[in-house]
Amino acid sequence: MRGLLLACVLTALPGCGGGGATPPRTDGERVDDQAIAADANRALGRIEGVDRLKVRIEVFRGRVTLSGPVRDDAAAKAACEAVGRIRGVEGVLDRLEREK
Repeated sequence: MRGLLLACVLTALPGCGGGGATPPRTDGERVDDQAIAADANRALGRIEGVDRLKVRIEVFRGRVTLSGPVRDDAAAKAACEAVGRIRGVEGVLDRLEREK
């Protein structure tokens, strides 16, 4: 059992099993990700039940992860949909914590 757990952890780590490390982002990708994060921050500020100062926005190659507290499921859904409509977004991972 311990060996299986270790194998799963090592495969999940960058550079460990599963095909090697992810190549670093180019300067262009980094700029695009920063622009997406800024647009997402503005979009979150317009959604009721979302405090944009409490929601963390992480972007890597157009994939956005949202985490932090929001009021409820409706606010989380609205946040994910709004961010998903931003130009350049490849996908949104919802890690938002519902308060209700």
